Amino acid sequence: MSPAYGFGVSPWGTGGWGDAEVPSAVAYGNAYAVGDRVVRVELTQEPLHLSSSGFGDALNPRTWEVRDPDTGKQWTLMAVREINSKVYEILTFERLPKHFTDLELRTSDLLDKDHLPLPTITFPFNGCYLAANNTTEQQSASAGYLQQDLLNSISPPILPEAGNNYAFMVSGTLKIDSAGDYTNQFGTELVRKLIMRRLIAKPGDFFHLPGYGAGLGVKETMPVNNLRMLAAAIEAQVKLEPEVRAVKANLSYSASASVLNVLLRVQLEPDGQIAQIPLVVPTGAA
Repeated sequence: MSPAYGFGVSPWGTGGWGDAEVPSAVAYGNAYAVGDRVVRVELTQEPLHLSSSGFGDALNPRTWEVRDPDTGKQWTLMAVREINSKVYEILTFERLPKHFTDLELRTSDLLDKDHLPLPTITFPFNGCYLAANNTTEQQSASAGYLQQDLLNSISPPILPEAGNNYAFMVSGTLKIDSAGDYTNQFGTELVRKLIMRRLIAKPGDFFHLPGYGAGLGVKETMPVNNLRMLAAAIEAQVKLEPEVRAVKANLSYSASASVLNVLLRVQLEPDGQIAQIPLVVPTGAA
């Protein structure tokens, strides 16, 4: 092999950066969108696939990157599902753009089944091809996921003088249907729950969702002395929910009851439906 040139000793590259041809992505497989949040990669050789947290493992979301090469935008990767030893589906948190948008699936850490490093590989692929009027449930079903969750009944008021404001406390118990099974929630009511979860989650609670959570902890100190700043932070978080098109947050704080009242006016995807989402958060010291 002729001597390497430029920075480092890796032979990959051309010109002054190395002495070998850049490996073609085609030689290692291909990638394509199979849903608005799922990218399938088909490899020509078996990679390491033992653990969802192992370095260089095909099952580890951190082994992969999904990005737009024109804008530099990157998608948050949540999980990898094994179809067989050479085929994997990568679930993204944000929706992929429509068909004919040029995207890339990239990996620089992937190891083969013998724990040997593979070169940096970039698979070009197009965005998803789904009808714009698909419902959230249809889109999730096409990706192999069911858009539903267990129904929680609302907790009763904990303070008599609070009145109906406490009908939306952040707590509750699972509800049983007439058949004795757990009742599920769909559609707008499910979006309400997703937003509530986002608001009360703390940043860093989910390693695969960087930036997720507004940190409105129940019975914990929060910056209620600056409601305008807090409202802006809440709106920024709610807008990250894929089902939300627009949001306006109105906040008020009751010092006597030590509660933060949050009223969200949310415009939902895909049909622009408007939902009012009230939330009452008991706080610690202001």
